[in-house]
Amino acid sequence: MIKSKIQSLLKNLNKPLIKRKDLIIAAFIIAFAIVLKSTITLMGFIPMDINSSYPITLKNWLYSFLLISIYSWLLLDFNLIRKTKLFPKSSNSGSFVILLTGNLIIFLVSLFIFIAGKFLIDSILLTKEELYKITFGWFIIMSATLLIVEIFKLKQKSKHDEIDKEILKREKIQSELNEIKNQMNPHFLFNSLNSLHSLIRSNPEKATLFVTNLSMLYRYVLQSKEKDLVSIDEELSFLKNYTDLIHIRYRDKFQISIDIDKRNLHLSIPVLSIQLLVENAIKHNEISEENPLKVLVNIIDEHLVVTHKLRLRKTLIQSTGNGIVNLSRRCQHLIGKDIEIQKDENFTVRIPIKNN
Repeated sequence: MIKSKIQSLLKNLNKPLIKRKDLIIAAFIIAFAIVLKSTITLMGFIPMDINSSYPITLKNWLYSFLLISIYSWLLLDFNLIRKTKLFPKSSNSGSFVILLTGNLIIFLVSLFIFIAGKFLIDSILLTKEELYKITFGWFIIMSATLLIVEIFKLKQKSKHDEIDKEILKREKIQSELNEIKNQMNPHFLFNSLNSLHSLIRSNPEKATLFVTNLSMLYRYVLQSKEKDLVSIDEELSFLKNYTDLIHIRYRDKFQISIDIDKRNLHLSIPVLSIQLLVENAIKHNEISEENPLKVLVNIIDEHLVVTHKLRLRKTLIQSTGNGIVNLSRRCQHLIGKDIEIQKDENFTVRIPIKNN
């Protein structure tokens, strides 16, 4: 699941995050801002200049609004989308030349079409002063549009940075999860082989069962390499093989009680999560005939709860504590909720459950 999410994020990283419909909306807003004075004049809120050689009519307003919208959209589309698609491998200096040339061509062609259209619509030759005024106006439109381009680019960069951070975070979780899957506790393997050595001599039949359980244990670990979440049923089947091995070593000094309704067995939890908590209980707590270790596994309020009496060993085994931290991160990413830890006379960990 984490791997598929990383692949999805990578695809999004290679896609432009700015949509063409956003550019069309931005172009319309720019055009409306430019023709706002003409709009107010047409609506009669301000008087029309009767001495102007350039009359404000509905036909002129529509033409100006349409041409300015297209002009703004071409600038936005070229700078934010088209340039990257047409010249994906251009250098920084080459990119600057391409942008300058492209924007200049769009500016000159759009200006020429606008002036020619005005002549065809009104049949009026514009004076030099009016031509300079229109040219300056279109230059201002281009400057404002390019400023909006930079705002879009900053927004795009911010989104890409967020995706980059999320990818790194998920890759770290995936790496830690793979580490758990690829490395069962070496102490457990060492102790299991010692137990097997003694069983071969004293009880060959039990030794055969031990080897079967051990092989099934590691087969599950290998098969779960591509999984992040598994059903409670799968995890409990694995846990049975694991605790069978523990019972061979500790006998009645280790006891586990599982109280889970069959109707909840299809629900999902992070892979190897219960085993991790049982292993931690064995590693850190005193186990003796006087004080047997009793672990209870049940479901309370949409959480799978693993709890045991807290009797810390006098000589603590060195531990990094990464297992619990990793389980916490996996739950946050896979289920969207964190584990809950309660430490009093008992040590209790509540694992959030994902409802399929």
